[in-house]
Amino acid sequence: FKQIDYAFLDGFKRKLVKDGVKPNTIGNYLRSIRAIYNKAIKFKIVDRSFYPFTEIQIRTDKTAKRGVTKQDIVNLSKLDLKPNSRQWHARNYFLLSFSLRGMSFTDMAYLKPDNISKDILTYRRRKTHKNYTIKLLPIAKSIFTQYGTRNLKYLLPVLPITIQEDSLEAKKLISQWIKTSNKWLKKIGETSKIEQPLTTYVARHTWATTAKRLGYSNELIAEAMGHEYGNRITNIYLDSFEQSVIDEVNQKVTEHLKIK
Repeated sequence: FKQIDYAFLDGFKRKLVKDGVKPNTIGNYLRSIRAIYNKAIKFKIVDRSFYPFTEIQIRTDKTAKRGVTKQDIVNLSKLDLKPNSRQWHARNYFLLSFSLRGMSFTDMAYLKPDNISKDILTYRRRKTHKNYTIKLLPIAKSIFTQYGTRNLKYLLPVLPITIQEDSLEAKKLISQWIKTSNKWLKKIGETSKIEQPLTTYVARHTWATTAKRLGYSNELIAEAMGHEYGNRITNIYLDSFEQSVIDEVNQKVTEHLKIK
């Protein structure tokens, strides 16, 4: 850890810039190193006096909007795709994420039958460890039904039954599925003349932007997606929205979606 000093980090930044790495990606790398270094300080592996990040500026550029229009999503749901084709799977996962308030691909991959009870899906997000409750709407139920019981452990055929959850092997497999899905989503989007390139993450952005265009507040959208909005201290004193209100937002956002 003592070798990770200002000169090392500055040289690392310059090398990444020279290689054409985007500012936000560089920022992610540096924040990851910083998080590991902070943990090392807490575990007394290195003294705080060696902390090298005081003079390192971690830049973040505002990312371009990734959302597509609601009509784009409706058109996507109406595509007549060959069952079990790669395009079919990619489209299904995109629409499922959208109908589950932008659920991540990783969290969808780990969903099991016991996550659902009486049309209510509950799960714990792996990234934040927050618990979520979502009322299943017809589009989500239709997609889960299409996959049937081909995999008795997971609801979607992404991970094999024997996989060790959260292992390196599982992460690599999910990463490959995301990469493949994004490849076919891009082709589907081009065929459907959708201007914004489609990826699995676009579903999350689109859910939020669709809710915003329908007139819902930033606070309500943030809570539906598990985000803090505004001042974190202030939020402690605010009542949470009723689950029924969040379910109503999702119902309005996913209205008119009916998968073929």
